[in-house]
Amino acid sequence: MLGRQDQSFTCFCKTNLDFHEESEFKHHIIVCPKFQKNSPITQFFNNINFHQRNLEELYIIKYELELKLEEVNTYIEVQKCEEGKPADHNSSKQDDLIPCSACNTFKDFSDIIFLESCDHTFCHTCLSKYILKSVMDHKDATCFTCNSRIPEYQKKSILGEEEYHKMMDEVSFSGLQRTTCVKCSNTFVFEPGNVQGNLKDDMGKLINKDKELHYVQNRFKCPNCQTEQCKKCQTTPYHLGKTCEENQKIKESKLCKYCEEPIEKLASGMIDVCNKSECVQKTKNACLTILKCDHSCSGFYGEKNCLPCLHQECSKKIAPTLNGQTGDDYCTICGVERLINAPCIRSSCGHIFHVECITKRILTKWHRPRIVFNFCFCPLCKKWMDFPPESSLHQKIKIYTKLFQDIKTKSLERLKYEKRDKDERLLTRGDPYYQKPAEYAMAIYSYYECFKCKKTIFWWTQKM
Repeated sequence: MLGRQDQSFTCFCKTNLDFHEESEFKHHIIVCPKFQKNSPITQFFNNINFHQRNLEELYIIKYELELKLEEVNTYIEVQKCEEGKPADHNSSKQDDLIPCSACNTFKDFSDIIFLESCDHTFCHTCLSKYILKSVMDHKDATCFTCNSRIPEYQKKSILGEEEYHKMMDEVSFSGLQRTTCVKCSNTFVFEPGNVQGNLKDDMGKLINKDKELHYVQNRFKCPNCQTEQCKKCQTTPYHLGKTCEENQKIKESKLCKYCEEPIEKLASGMIDVCNKSECVQKTKNACLTILKCDHSCSGFYGEKNCLPCLHQECSKKIAPTLNGQTGDDYCTICGVERLINAPCIRSSCGHIFHVECITKRILTKWHRPRIVFNFCFCPLCKKWMDFPPESSLHQKIKIYTKLFQDIKTKSLERLKYEKRDKDERLLTRGDPYYQKPAEYAMAIYSYYECFKCKKTIFWWTQKM
C-alpha cells in the first residue's frame, strides 16, 4: 500500500509523508481521495457499514478494534527495540511488569488478573472486554490460552456487581424481539402470536394464512399509549388483511370509496368508484352530486339536500354537525361496512345509516305475529325516525306512524274500559310506567295484523 523510504512513506497520490508526523499523516488520509479509494484497510472499514449496525454490534466492533490497536502498539514497540530505538515504556521497570496473554503488553501487577481455572494472566481491560463480547454472543468465556472456562463468580468480580447484572439484563432482553412505539417511543418486548386460521378482515371475510402470519408477527398495541400499529412498516393502525407492500400500494393509489381497492377502471359517471359489479350496483342508489370539497356525495339517489361530506378529512372537521359520526364509522345496523362504503340516508334524529340497511330493517317490520314498533325507533338514540319526503322510506314510515297511533288509541280505550288506568304501576314513583298510560297500555295489550284484511285485532293481555 505504501512505499517506505527511510522515515517517509509514499501515498498512492505520490506524496511523501513522515509517519512520525501523526496529525499531518491523519489529515492527509482524510482528504486524499486516492488513499480512500485504494487503501485495503479503508475499504475493509467501509464495508462494515457502521450506520447499519445496532448498538450491541457497534460495542463489539469498538472492543475488537481497541484490542487490535493495543496489539499494533505492542508490535510498534517491539520493532522500535529491534531497531535500537527507545521504547515508550521504561525498560528499567519492565522486570516489575507482567505480560498480558491477550494483548502481549506489560502491565502493572495491580492491573493483572490470574484466572482461577488455569492461572494464566490477563490485563483487566482485555479480560473485561472479552467477557462482555462472549456473553453478548451467547458463548462461554474461556481462557485465551487453554480454553478453560472462566467461572461465573470471577466474571462478576472482574466486571463488578452492577455492570455484571446490567450486562445479564441486556443479554436476556436481546434474546427477545424489541419493539419501539412510533407514537410514544416506548420500547418493550414483542411476543409473536400463532396462526389460528380464524382471523377476519373488516368486511368479515377470512384472511389467508400468509396474511394472518404477517398479522401475528407484526401487529401490536403499545402497552403505554394503546396505539395499534405494524412493527414492520410502522403504519398506524395496523393494515388488517394486507401486507406492508399491498398497504403501501393502496396508499399511493386512488381507491374506490365502496370496496376500498385501487381503481383500475372507473364506473360510468363516477369519480371515485370502480367498475366492479357490486360497486356499480351501489351507484344505482347513490347521489351523483360532486360537493364543494371535490368529493362525491355519499347520500341517496334523488335527494334534494345532499349529506355533509363523509370522507375522512372532511367529516372529522364537521363531526359535531353529524352527531359525532364520520364516514369511518360502521353502519349501526349492519355493523359490517363503514358508512362511506355505501349510499347513506339521514334520519330526522340526525343519525346516518346505509340506505339499503335501514330499508331492510323497516320492510322486515316485526319478527313475530304481535305488532311492535322497535324497527321505527333509531337504534342509537331511540327516537322515532323519519326521512326526507323525497325518499321511499318517508312513505313507509308514514304508514307505520298511522298504525302506531291507531294501536295507541285502541290500547288507551281498552285501558279505561277495563278500569286499569289506575293500576299501581302507573301511580308508583320510580316505576318505568309511572304516569305513562300510553306506554303501559301498549305494553300489556297485544295486537295482531289479520293476514287477510290487514286490520289490527286485539288478541290478549300481557301479564305485567
